[in-house]
Amino acid sequence: MPKLSTLDRHLKVHNSKSGRRVRGGLGSIVSAPVYGGAGSIASAPVFPQKNQSKKATISKKAQQKSDLTLEEVEVYRNDYLKRCLESLNVKSLKRWAIKFWKSGNGKLVLLFVCYVIFNSMTRYNESNEFNTISKSLEMDTELDTGANADDGGSSLDKSRCQIIYVVGVEGSMHHGFQPILQAFAEQQIDPKTNKPFVIEHGSTLLRAALFAEIGEREVDDPALVQRVLEKLCPDDGLKHVIIEDSSFPCGMVKDPRKYRVHRQRWWSTATMEQIASSESANNHPVNLEKFYSAYSEFADVKIIVIHRSFVETVASHHRWDGGVENHSNVLRGFMLLLRQFLDRHSTDEDTGRPAWTMVCIEKIKAKYYNGDKRQTNDARALILQYLAEYLDWPKHFCLGCFNSWIESPKKHVSIIGEDGVNFLLEHMKKMGGIWPPVPKNALAIQQCSL
Repeated sequence: MPKLSTLDRHLKVHNSKSGRRVRGGLGSIVSAPVYGGAGSIASAPVFPQKNQSKKATISKKAQQKSDLTLEEVEVYRNDYLKRCLESLNVKSLKRWAIKFWKSGNGKLVLLFVCYVIFNSMTRYNESNEFNTISKSLEMDTELDTGANADDGGSSLDKSRCQIIYVVGVEGSMHHGFQPILQAFAEQQIDPKTNKPFVIEHGSTLLRAALFAEIGEREVDDPALVQRVLEKLCPDDGLKHVIIEDSSFPCGMVKDPRKYRVHRQRWWSTATMEQIASSESANNHPVNLEKFYSAYSEFADVKIIVIHRSFVETVASHHRWDGGVENHSNVLRGFMLLLRQFLDRHSTDEDTGRPAWTMVCIEKIKAKYYNGDKRQTNDARALILQYLAEYLDWPKHFCLGCFNSWIESPKKHVSIIGEDGVNFLLEHMKKMGGIWPPVPKNALAIQQCSL
């Protein structure tokens, strides 16, 4: 049996871990509906006090804001907490939880505590795994001697390796769209083999290669690209689909993950032109130009751009970067940067087809159609249809792909206040013609409002 490289050993350990992995900063720990922000459990209606009727404790305003019944909220919370406690696997906490469960708002408090603890553990584990894999890539003897992509890269079957990057600024609702895309991918059957696609979301190996310091190697280093693609898309005859959805920007200024370029504090007070033209922003979290050029040579790289209302996008992380104004500065800078990249790659040079496509998050929402179920379902079906055509997927419809989607009850305008909204309206005026972008031969449903 051949000796495993450092990278192979880490990947073997990584792939053998039991249980579902939690990907992303504050993603939910179960494949359950997501409430606004980052799967926030606190945004749902509060549980009734002991000896009080449910009807009496939920105000009319709260009822209007939530699309869920009280029973559905309770089922969701019970399931969330059960899985959270199982994941933590702390027996003493479980015993205490049973006693605390019956007291007033104890359930909500316990949910919040469990949520915070679990996500803290998740952040630490993911950071550690990210840094370990990136170090392994650097140390890998095969990579160090693995020479030239021209020698073995050509053996990679491009049709069997698809990388989908869901591109959008921070707060664009990646966590809401990704489960839809993944569910759609999981229902595909490769007509060549009559077998399902092999799907991977948030590959730590790909993220390490794109975002981390790998010695002196750049993102587009031929040996690095070849090594990563050989692992992501092994020669097993199956079609592999890798979904990446890290936002722009991504992470914090002092993020524990060893990024090539971390988030910069000075972005918050800079103009969007200064940010978009800076070396730091163009390499955070990845240099898209280098990634696209290097990986599209050996893999089928697809770009899905997502856009959410600018006010909602800023409001979702309104305290980041020092407040609404600063956060808006950062997001506008990356919108300009992304637009410049998209304009350079409007058409795929090999096929002549559009190089990227667009999804307007507002067009997924039922409230956009005033709650009309037929219009909502028709719009969602059309979105899946044009995505399948762009991705060259055989199946153009999907059963249950939107089951994970729940409209957020948050009133984002009230979150940032009237002054914040007025300020953002001024910022939005400067975005005309820049964002949101419009793809080549765009359908009406692909043309988003700012």
